[in-house]
Amino acid sequence: MEFKDGNDINQYILKVLAVFRLGYQDYDNFLFSIDPGLNHIGIVSFLDDYFLDSTTLTDNSQVINYIKKNYDYIKQDNTKPISLEIKFGRGLLEITQDLVNRAFSTFSNILDMKVVLIDESNTSKIKIANRGKKFPKHEAAALILSFRDGFDVNSQNYKTIFKIDKLNLLNRDRISRNSKGFTKEYLVGFSKIGEEVIIGEISLSESKKLIQNLINFE
Repeated sequence: MEFKDGNDINQYILKVLAVFRLGYQDYDNFLFSIDPGLNHIGIVSFLDDYFLDSTTLTDNSQVINYIKKNYDYIKQDNTKPISLEIKFGRGLLEITQDLVNRAFSTFSNILDMKVVLIDESNTSKIKIANRGKKFPKHEAAALILSFRDGFDVNSQNYKTIFKIDKLNLLNRDRISRNSKGFTKEYLVGFSKIGEEVIIGEISLSESKKLIQNLINFE
């Protein structure tokens, strides 16, 4: 794969990673998992179920631009459309709603698009490593969110859902504060699975099954 003058080096590296992980092929699905924050926003991405990239950004507009640039670059050589899935943590509802609004506005031309809202509770309690080094905490939170299921929203219903979610926020926070901690075995096992995902040893689907089999709460 030749790098040409004028190309974006970061996007070139992204395509090299895609080929390294999956080979030259038509890709089917691009998934982004996002942990919204007041000052930092963690993002991880998966291409056809395998970890591709991660980053930490500082502004909502950067998030959607990052997704669009990477999605557009990967689809350039595809002979068929790539479905897009975006998972948003919903711990900070105003930030999340702004991101969701930007996403629906920016990607309105993508027919096969899925937006999912994910519960963020306890993401800060789990540490993830990458080849023995600590994985950035905001990106680790985004990775943990990618392992979770949530509920789908669309451009017609998401504003109503956010209104309902805001009404339930106080009760959800109380439940989260009263939840029990993870066992040591669970934390160690989860961290190991997370690292295996990052280095490409297992897929996202495989990791979710392995996590379900871990010993859970105390």
